[in-house]
Amino acid sequence: MRDPHQGSLKLLQPKYIKSMLQRYNLADCNPVAMPIDKSSHLRDGESAAHEDIRTYQALIGSLTYAAMSTCPNIGYITQYLSQANKSPSQCDWNAMKRVLRYLKRTKELGIMYKRDANNSHNGYCSAIPWGYCDANYAEDPCERKSTSRYMFMLMGSAISI
Repeated sequence: MRDPHQGSLKLLQPKYIKSMLQRYNLADCNPVAMPIDKSSHLRDGESAAHEDIRTYQALIGSLTYAAMSTCPNIGYITQYLSQANKSPSQCDWNAMKRVLRYLKRTKELGIMYKRDANNSHNGYCSAIPWGYCDANYAEDPCERKSTSRYMFMLMGSAISI
């Protein structure tokens, strides 16, 4: 969606998200405010295996596409859940359905690129790229693996996650 008066471009995919919800029978689900419940313990080793690995992998692919295109807010959880591609548990599947429920709530959100009207390079809407990174050390309770993420910004929005 382009707004020539404000010099902005917004990228969003509400139709793609709606089609994902329909494909996985969650079109009528209740939306949630967060993509993952902080109190959930994924990969605790006690959950039964999810019976349909191909469906799990297909949904991971769909969520990865959305995260890379217009929904960087699901990038971390999508990457985390993709680690279970070979042997997902029912707990992993339920977490993915929660991500879909979150996307239902946020389907009108997107990435907004703004032109710097003053050409002031103030760090917010400038043409100079800048970035963030974060990491945790051995937070995975089962395998003690570390996780890191990064995000680079340009003109007020993400260009790489």
